[in-house]
Amino acid sequence: MKQLAKLQLTFQDCVLNPGNAKSTAWVSASGLADPEIQLSIYTHAYAAV
Repeated sequence: MKQLAKLQLTFQDCVLNPGNAKSTAWVSASGLADPEIQLSIYTHAYAAV
């Protein structure tokens, strides 16, 4: 599997199954928020739609 496809599947799994996230090491930690908070933004936005 190509690297982008793997990353997309990992992101999708984190958004659709937030309690089952295995690792957030692939999320850039250089931002102002922790990786868990960065992902929670997408999780909440997806659930709101």
